[in-house]
Amino acid sequence: MTAKEIAATRCDLLVVDPSAADNNIHNTMALLRKISDFAPRMRVIVLGMNEDPGCFLEAVRAGVLGYILKGTSITGIISAVRSVMRGEAVCPPRLCGTLSRHLSQRHSKVSAISQLEA
Repeated sequence: MTAKEIAATRCDLLVVDPSAADNNIHNTMALLRKISDFAPRMRVIVLGMNEDPGCFLEAVRAGVLGYILKGTSITGIISAVRSVMRGEAVCPPRLCGTLSRHLSQRHSKVSAISQLEA
């Protein structure tokens, strides 16, 4: 399906398994970025294969609010769906640390550039 076709479904929540697609995770994330152009209010959860920080950060950059692992229990999935529908971000605890470090590094780089320009 194309981003436009997915957006046309007008669903509130999209759950994506990048490993089930014919494309790789990078193509899936590009598709998700396009979907957000057509349906900015659609919430997305990605079923990740593992706790790969690169894949996780790429999903975050694509606008994904939920990143859960395939081994997550049904109660964990239901909880993630409810949280994402409230606009809350969901990810495995280890990846929350990855996100914090990434944002901290970005902030440090932006601050350094701002100081150089001043």
